[in-house]
Amino acid sequence: MTDRKTLLLQDRALRDAAKGLVKADLRNMRSDVQEQGVASRTMTRLREGAEGAGDDALNFARANPAQVGSVIVIGIAAFGGFIFRDRLAEGIVSLFNLEREEN
Repeated sequence: MTDRKTLLLQDRALRDAAKGLVKADLRNMRSDVQEQGVASRTMTRLREGAEGAGDDALNFARANPAQVGSVIVIGIAAFGGFIFRDRLAEGIVSLFNLEREEN
């Protein structure tokens, strides 16, 4: 019985220590939120993340100019294809009709 009692006392001590840590964390979070609001904290993190992403993109573009140029050309071609999609479709259909008429 004493072994169980000892284990119970040890478990309670661990539980109380963990409870104390959780309470301390909650106090720290509450005081931190009071110092800087949630919206302000969110905007700060978003700004820092955007700055980091911008720096990474700039470093990639400087290290890989050919790949970036290729993507830009493909993007412009896709945009042009989208703008002139009706004319392109008519041209392709007329090409197929010409091939059928020749055969």
